[in-house]
Amino acid sequence: MTSIAIDFNGITTTYVVRSLYIPRVFLNISEEDIISVFKTLCLGEVERVDLAPRITPRGRINSNMAFVYFKTWSMSVAAQHLAERIVDTKRDAKIVYDDPWFWILLPNSNPLPSKPTNIRACELVTMVEGLEERLRVLEHHYKKQTTLSHMKQSISYILNKDDVGAVSQSELSQRWAESKHATLPEYVFEYVARS
Repeated sequence: MTSIAIDFNGITTTYVVRSLYIPRVFLNISEEDIISVFKTLCLGEVERVDLAPRITPRGRINSNMAFVYFKTWSMSVAAQHLAERIVDTKRDAKIVYDDPWFWILLPNSNPLPSKPTNIRACELVTMVEGLEERLRVLEHHYKKQTTLSHMKQSISYILNKDDVGAVSQSELSQRWAESKHATLPEYVFEYVARS
């Protein structure tokens, strides 16, 4: 985001950075570390940093992406030169945060409003994985109940009775075998006995 400022020599462009994107941040770097680097370099006052995991094709998290949001951007010469490089797609904008380590800085093309909660992306991934596991368990129980219900209807049809529970296990097995169906699993007898 840029704004125009009037200079005595004519019109000059003053760059005001509201948010930027760091495509790769090591996992050991926290939001506080990023805020500290921008404060130490006097580039601006950081409002917040959103870290999002970078997931490899194999499903592993090997680094984070950082989205840095500013309350204010410095008007210093160094900050203006850096901002100019951030918005210029033909030039690289980098910050050396711990020599020789640096971050590449890019414009944030999709800035998000303030976080509604303090839940981090990694916590959301864990929550989704837990919900997926619960869904698998529920689907398994549903399939088992549906299978049992269909078997009970088939047994009732084979026996020509409405009350399957009145038949002994051996009689049920014999009639089932005569109907040329597969052997009944043990849990079917438990289910029929409970019915």
